[in-house]
Amino acid sequence: MGCRKRRRAKPLLDFMNNASAVEIMQGLRRLHELEDKAADLGPKQELPSDEAALMAKLRATLPPMIIGHHDRMRQRGKRSVAEVKHNVCMACHMAVPVGVVQTLRRGEDIQVCGNCGRYLYLEEEVVAVVAQPPAAPSQPEPIKPPAKRKRRKGPPPA
Repeated sequence: MGCRKRRRAKPLLDFMNNASAVEIMQGLRRLHELEDKAADLGPKQELPSDEAALMAKLRATLPPMIIGHHDRMRQRGKRSVAEVKHNVCMACHMAVPVGVVQTLRRGEDIQVCGNCGRYLYLEEEVVAVVAQPPAAPSQPEPIKPPAKRKRRKGPPPA
């Protein structure tokens, strides 16, 4: 019996035409907002031409795998993106593994919620803070000596 090697799944970014995960998620979120706005207007009213052109441009620039997943979720009447707050998916309210959250913070790859299947994103402020390393302090802080313990006066307790 021969043993087979397990193939690791390729990161989604390998299929993404040199765009970063953060840029793709921003585009997907913007596309979702425009589609929600168009749905709220109803069938009689149409989006302004500049927003319709932006929506077409976003659909052309996003990878086909992501657009296909997005369209399937929209056909079911669901959102295709969900924010992560305090390691919890805000769509299904299930805990997101720490490794997934760290990947989102670093902006390395696009992640999908294991429970509801939505694309996960963090707020831009959180991603921007993590992406920039903190500046080194000019002078190291002085080391404080350990606090001395006070002795109790009187006889020991019985």
